[in-house]
Parts: sequence; C-alpha cells; structure tokens
Amino acid sequence: MRNCQQALLMLDKQPHVTVTACSSWYRTEPLGPQQPDYINGAATLTTTLSPLALLALLLDVEQQMGRDRHREQRWGPRALDLDLLFYADLLLDHPQLILPHPQLHLRRFVLQPLGEIIPTKRHPKLGKTVDTLLSEVEDRGQVERLS
Repeated sequence: MRNCQQALLMLDKQPHVTVTACSSWYRTEPLGPQQPDYINGAATLTTTLSPLALLALLLDVEQQMGRDRHREQRWGPRALDLDLLFYADLLLDHPQLILPHPQLHLRRFVLQPLGEIIPTKRHPKLGKTVDTLLSEVEDRGQVERLS
C-alpha cells in the first residue's frame, strides 16, 4: 500500500499532472502464479500530457519504485503496476497503448475502486457506466476494501 500511496504522491508532484481523486485501497486475489495478494485502487488525474506521454510517466514511476519489467515473470509479483484505464473518452489502438484498457470491464478488482470515484463514467466503447459494468462483471474474485 505504501508503494501505491507513494506513486500517487510522485504523480501529483509532476508539473503536468494533478491527482484529483483516489479510491479506497483493496486487497485482491492475484492473477497468475502463486504470490501474495495485491493491493488495488484507482485514481483520477488531470493532465496536459498526451496519452503516450502519460503512459511513459507511469512506467517511469513504476521503475523508480523498483519495478523491472524485463526481469519479472508475466503476472508475477511486482513492486507496482500502474495502468492507464481511460483517457477522457478517447478510443486508441496503438502498439504501446490501447484505450480504454481492453480488460477493465472484465475485472472486479478494477471496477470496484473505479466505481467509488467515477461511477457514472461511461465506457466510450461499450456505452455502459462503470457502475453498470461492475453489476454485470462475471469475475467473482475476492475484492476486500481495506480500512
């Protein structure tokens, strides 16, 4: 959780980024190989950065927090994982970035924290709100809100 909180502070200190909201933190079951539970949350940002520049910043923050994508096992343990889920209502299919995130509507651990901060946000491709996507998600993985 400290890594997640620190990452938000690092982002908020950037000249072209402001963290405008943050959800609660959630303990969730990991995907992939056996490993400790994940801590998940969601935040909204305002930025003047382009989507690809914002992605580069997120990857840089991950690296500063100790993540080495070249050495880690796919879906294995990692110090931090920052995903760009939406960028306003932009639809983007770029080799480095797909927006909205192509799996967000399938993952309870993404939708639950998003529902706290942007419940009425419409998925620009699916046309459904985050709350509706959460009510329809088939993923039954454990998502426990932390105090």
